[in-house]
Amino acid sequence: MKVGLYPALNDTNVDANQTTSQRQLSLAISAISESLDRSVPLNLCLVLDHSGSMHGRPLETVKKAAMRLIERLSPGDRISVVAFDHRAKVLVSNQKIENLDAIAKQIQRLDADGGTAIDEGLKLGIEEVAKGKHDTVSQLFLLTDGENEHGDNKRCLKLAELAVEHKLTLNTLGFGANWNQDVLE
Repeated sequence: MKVGLYPALNDTNVDANQTTSQRQLSLAISAISESLDRSVPLNLCLVLDHSGSMHGRPLETVKKAAMRLIERLSPGDRISVVAFDHRAKVLVSNQKIENLDAIAKQIQRLDADGGTAIDEGLKLGIEEVAKGKHDTVSQLFLLTDGENEHGDNKRCLKLAELAVEHKLTLNTLGFGANWNQDVLE
């Protein structure tokens, strides 16, 4: 197996007049596939926050990110889309990729409104991705600002543990200037 290493410094400039200097180094490591041919289809569920706190740029950025994710899907992959504010609803039920335009239209219709209950979105997302779990690699992407004023953070943690038990990979992506890292971790 090949491994990719991706280093990044927080500041690449060095002051020659300083006797010491501190830098932060981040290092990303990833496995590199021997071939680009995937033998197992992806089962992707997007869980999208469209609550009132996502108004403006955060929601527009979430929509763009969701579009980029679905554009990368291959024939045979599966998709489902869940949207939530203080309630969750299925926009696209778990299905094989067929009509990306129809999926895109559902995502583009989202407006920011209501409170936020991340746990409701997660629960419904896990239910949807579980429908296509057989013979696939299941990934759930939660796109939110992490403001969970109508939700239960402990329930979010239990749902994340449930996802792990069912071999579902849960990815959380924070949006907005003040996204809540504590909830998303």
